[in-house]
Amino acid sequence: MISPQVQIPPTPILPPADRSRRHRLLRASTTALLSLSVVTRALEAPSSAPSSSPPKPAGLSELMNYDLETLLNMEVTSVARKGQRLEDATAAISVITSEDIRRSGTTTIADSLRLVPGMNVAQIEANRWAVSARGFNGPFATKLLVLIDGRSVYSPMFSGVYWEVQDTLLEDLDRIEVIRGPGSTVWGANAVNGVVNIISKPTKETLGTLITASAGDNEQGVGGVRYGGQLGEHASYRVYAKSFYRDGGALPSGADADEDWNVNRGGFRVDWDVSDSNQWTVQGDYYDGKVREEYPINGLTLERTRLRTDVAGINVLTRFKHTWSEDSDLSIQVYYDQSERRQTRALNFSQTEDTFDFEAIHRFVPLNAHEVTWGLGYRQILDDIDEGFYVRRGIHEQTREVWSAFLEDEIRIVEDRLKLTLGSKIEHNTYTGFEYQPTSRLLFTPAKHHTLWAAVSRAVRTPSAFERDSRITIGNAPAIPPLVPPYKLQVLGSESFDSENLLAYELGYRVQPHATVTVDTSIFFNRYDSLRSFYLPNRKLSPTGITDELLINNERDGETYGAEVSATWKPTELWALTASHAWLKYHTWTHVPSSPDEPSLVSPENQTSIRSRLNLPHNVEFDVLGYYVDALSNQNVKSYTRLDLRLGWHPSKQWELSLVVQNLIDDRHPEFAPSYSVGGTEIERSIYGKVTVRF
Repeated sequence: MISPQVQIPPTPILPPADRSRRHRLLRASTTALLSLSVVTRALEAPSSAPSSSPPKPAGLSELMNYDLETLLNMEVTSVARKGQRLEDATAAISVITSEDIRRSGTTTIADSLRLVPGMNVAQIEANRWAVSARGFNGPFATKLLVLIDGRSVYSPMFSGVYWEVQDTLLEDLDRIEVIRGPGSTVWGANAVNGVVNIISKPTKETLGTLITASAGDNEQGVGGVRYGGQLGEHASYRVYAKSFYRDGGALPSGADADEDWNVNRGGFRVDWDVSDSNQWTVQGDYYDGKVREEYPINGLTLERTRLRTDVAGINVLTRFKHTWSEDSDLSIQVYYDQSERRQTRALNFSQTEDTFDFEAIHRFVPLNAHEVTWGLGYRQILDDIDEGFYVRRGIHEQTREVWSAFLEDEIRIVEDRLKLTLGSKIEHNTYTGFEYQPTSRLLFTPAKHHTLWAAVSRAVRTPSAFERDSRITIGNAPAIPPLVPPYKLQVLGSESFDSENLLAYELGYRVQPHATVTVDTSIFFNRYDSLRSFYLPNRKLSPTGITDELLINNERDGETYGAEVSATWKPTELWALTASHAWLKYHTWTHVPSSPDEPSLVSPENQTSIRSRLNLPHNVEFDVLGYYVDALSNQNVKSYTRLDLRLGWHPSKQWELSLVVQNLIDDRHPEFAPSYSVGGTEIERSIYGKVTVRF
């Protein structure tokens, strides 16, 4: 039996200022949790309101037994912050179900996003990914908002997501809803090019014991255990623990790269049906681990050093929902999240982010033809930086606040035929003040299973702490006596750096021409203003060497346009085929001739994927995934074709055995090459076996 041990480090001894800062935030979180308890009791009046949620497919192997019409009726919540049929969503949205994740053989959340057309997913190293939607991909992709059960994991300190620590027991995921295109009207700033909403299963669907273990050449040891049970007649819970150790990739020479990584984590969730009209959820997670990589110690030379990053984090979230009727409900959510990263050796740099977030959303029908959703939110972010040689910051500790409100009105112009949605989000943040993010969306249903939608939206990406106040050394070369002095290349943050703006135009069409075929297409044109750029103001000469400074500013504009198409064909009850293609063009230009481009922000022009899921006799499953990704011309990364195979067997209802081969075609290939990496890391072919037992 696998029983991974979650290693909880001793509580650190904090300086007095640090302790008071953490205590203030913890007191605020506790007060919010107690307040929700009071609200729960106050609204506990019984109600027999019927549920209006569309049917939701079960997970695991049962999904293959559903017809495509049922899948189109799947409930999604990310587009309008309320339950609606996927077929009625006025956005380019895809859903990765728990069954998709299981049968794809992917072992990380980031890797599973390859299943979505239009998503740019590239593995930079064994433990680092570049993930974006509709362009502007990079190791710090700034325009994709990522949430786990309503908790944002987008870091406002550097504008991006640390994908190596975004994990859970994958068997507990219900689905991942992915919006390609802006979602800022309901989700707020930084949901510019897309939203990834990771949603876990309710506890009533995870009763009993689950044990899973896998091992292979790269997946050297992965184990997880979960137990779910009842708490009386109306409540249920689960607890889980997971631990893994994964090997690194390969250098272009074929030698192993020192990129192994291991993370331990654990968590819990409790769902309580307080009454027929009141539901309450409390959940939390903890993780700690070590992530290793090779880093260019001198930046501009081939000399490398082994870098280790210690990572840790903890979060707790509570959500309360009260339903007055099928047309009116209220949701209140509060969470606290802390993440820490401490880099050793060459960088000697650490950062801590504490986030407290409150949100309330109310849905009601004031008139027969109008359904209104509105909400209020408040977020407080406390960041603390211990600077090192490569990173300097004028303010070591800073508190930032974001106040927000949004209103969205869905207007039924023609019943069951034509809907218009108008809305906007207003936010006020510490750096740029008020930001407005409106949208207008139209849905036309000319016939059954024919849906045409169009949208015009504005979104913003707000500055990160590093972009406003930092000095980062990205190039460092030692002297070559007697003629060449030491050299540094530094990026300087600027208090004048403003938000990046997007005006997006989208058009989509969903159709089910036959009971066994569905097609989903979308086209878009995005116009960006005030994009981040770098201006070379001067060169400093001193007895200690030469320093070039790049000043961050907003002197770049751009545009992207493209199309995405996905089709699913289910010729029999035992076989399903899905194919998709995404095409993207982009162009940026600058108003300052001396402003260089960002070579690390790039996405492929063409991406194609094919998926086959086949159920064979004797409870055997055979799955094939194929991907083609265009070259990244300005990074000298060639196009590649990836083929993954999975063979699964269910000897009984309790047991599942599987064998997975990834990157079958190439023994290794690069997928991305960030500008600060020397030589790059290539992704190797891998094979692993997995055992899962449920009882």
